[in-house]
Amino acid sequence: MSTDLRHASTRIAIGQCLRIAVDAGTMILVRDGAVRIEEAPQWLGETMVAAGRCCEAGESCRVARSGWLTLQALRDARLIVVAAPGRSPWRWEGARAVRRWLGLCRDPHRAAR
Repeated sequence: MSTDLRHASTRIAIGQCLRIAVDAGTMILVRDGAVRIEEAPQWLGETMVAAGRCCEAGESCRVARSGWLTLQALRDARLIVVAAPGRSPWRWEGARAVRRWLGLCRDPHRAAR
């Protein structure tokens, strides 16, 4: 996956699944291949309903609710996951903090600047 803090790109092979936590408003862009996107189930009255849809190359999908997604490759796929506007998921903030800490470990004089 890429290390940009606003989007992440990845490849998944046919038959593989990728499970990720996302915020509402996150965009899934399918660059190549095809994927099935399954959102977390929700309650509709007394019935649990799972929302899912298929996206082909060149299509995109905006996630309606925060939660876990399952991305299943129907064909070898290349995806870009773009964080919701104004949001920075905690895991990306955590990655930034780890990179900053590793930089300080390599150059301890950097902290004094």
